[in-house]
Amino acid sequence: MVRIRWPSLLVGALVAVAAYVLVAPLGCQPAVEVVGAGQTTTVTEGRAGPVTCTRLLLPDYTADTEPARWPAILAAAALGVMASLAVQGRRSGKGTAPPPGDAG
Repeated sequence: MVRIRWPSLLVGALVAVAAYVLVAPLGCQPAVEVVGAGQTTTVTEGRAGPVTCTRLLLPDYTADTEPARWPAILAAAALGVMASLAVQGRRSGKGTAPPPGDAG
């Protein structure tokens, strides 16, 4: 049975949150469409034009719809699990080898 310690879970959770913030779209702004001219100008905000979303690590996303958030969630969860397992493996590997110079 594999025993998972809380420090490895904490590292995994922190890595998952950091990864999500880096790759997920932080803010999306719809295009603003100006209809008319002069004093009767009407500004409508909606899905008439492209939507631009900013991200920290990846380039900005521009399309007709907002991007799905599930790819960022899956990537963050996978990185969190891998970081947790790496910390767990590193911690469980300590103390298994004999000290240097001890032949028997």
